[in-house]
Amino acid sequence: MDQSSTIDEPVDASNLPETTLQTDSAVSNYWHSEASSSILDIRPTLVASTGSTYCHSVATVLNHTLPPWNRPHGTRQHTSENDYFCQGHWSSDGSLLLTSSYDRCLRVFQYPETVWNSRTSPSSEIPEPLGWEPFLCLRESEGIVDCQWYPLANGYDPSTWCVLTTTRDHPLHLWDVYTGQLRASYRTENDREEILNSYAVAFNLDGTKVCAGCDNHLLLFDVNRPGRECTRIPITPTRRSRQGQKGIISSIHFNPDKSGLYALGTFSNSVGLYDSRDHHLHYLKKPPGGSGVTQVQFSPCGYYLYVATRTKQTIYCWDIRQTGRWIYDIDRPMRTNQRIYFDMDPSGRYLATGHDSFGNVAVHALETYAGDTVPLAIEPRSTIFKSQGMVVSNAKFHPTQPHLCTLSGERSTPEIPESPLPLSKDTASCPSTSSLDNSVRIWNWNPSPLSLRYDE
Repeated sequence: MDQSSTIDEPVDASNLPETTLQTDSAVSNYWHSEASSSILDIRPTLVASTGSTYCHSVATVLNHTLPPWNRPHGTRQHTSENDYFCQGHWSSDGSLLLTSSYDRCLRVFQYPETVWNSRTSPSSEIPEPLGWEPFLCLRESEGIVDCQWYPLANGYDPSTWCVLTTTRDHPLHLWDVYTGQLRASYRTENDREEILNSYAVAFNLDGTKVCAGCDNHLLLFDVNRPGRECTRIPITPTRRSRQGQKGIISSIHFNPDKSGLYALGTFSNSVGLYDSRDHHLHYLKKPPGGSGVTQVQFSPCGYYLYVATRTKQTIYCWDIRQTGRWIYDIDRPMRTNQRIYFDMDPSGRYLATGHDSFGNVAVHALETYAGDTVPLAIEPRSTIFKSQGMVVSNAKFHPTQPHLCTLSGERSTPEIPESPLPLSKDTASCPSTSSLDNSVRIWNWNPSPLSLRYDE
């Protein structure tokens, strides 16, 4: 495949599965409706789930979900360990969901029509939620550190179905998730032509640049020029310098207000604001707590930056305007080194995240003034519900529909039965599948307490 046109290559869509996403004006503006003050009365309904398909060891999951020629051979990964989901991302129009797992697999799920139909009768009980299966599974050679959709991905145009991934000791990969083929590779190298590990990847808003976060450097590639040619942006003058931002870049996010501002978070527990025109550091700030930044995300209005930290697992809200201060923090009572991702709905009124280590999800209602999302200097009001049986590592709002996607799973300690008989190596190292809950679920939010009003 010619890599000179990695995004705009025409694709025959005659065999494309039907896209069930609805685009009428009422649905598109769902998240822009006015919400009442009774957020605590919201009761989600489960409408789709992967069930117990992935609640097994890595070897079992791969043997049941991959074709024989794509199954692992060798012992580079402990396939007896349990599998679990790490990340999840909706495409920009919400027609596709991308997930990454501990088994090094990317899975792409199509937005199911049954889930859309559930919105028309949100109060109805669904005795057996829709079984959800991916239409594509791709396996990387190493563990997937980060993955992102091409920002202009459209369910009706398969030529835009592109996903960017980064893995240890390998170049960045741009995958075509319609054909399952590799479209392009971007080599993150140092001066000695050695591969640099990138810990975060992102596209800019118009999808023309690929960004890779490395140790003390940000690398920028032209999306249509694969290879090693890139722009190296040091975030600190020298490794020993006290100037600039230090450490491994762990998260990248561009301000949706199209001002050209972007944020970089590092494992050294710092957050920097940069201008994409000259890549100059305009502001550097350290969160009040935590031992490293795991995620940065701007609010949809662009006025606030939310920062998540590890170990303490706290989310901080930063007013990036004239005040430049921390407004409040949202505590998540869990103690784990696993990355726990959060997400905001397109209106900026709600923030969802895994709440604790017992499968609970918290949705926080961010205060509003006169239709503009302006958080107060207090902790937001919250509602908590039981989502899964294990820690929820990611919660993602659908971009246009009243649905919330949750992903669960974590590395589990093997359960050794009380038996005088000697245990085999496989038995001792594999956790009990009855205690695992590694799944993806879609929840429908009952709109009755929200007093919906669709804006034209």
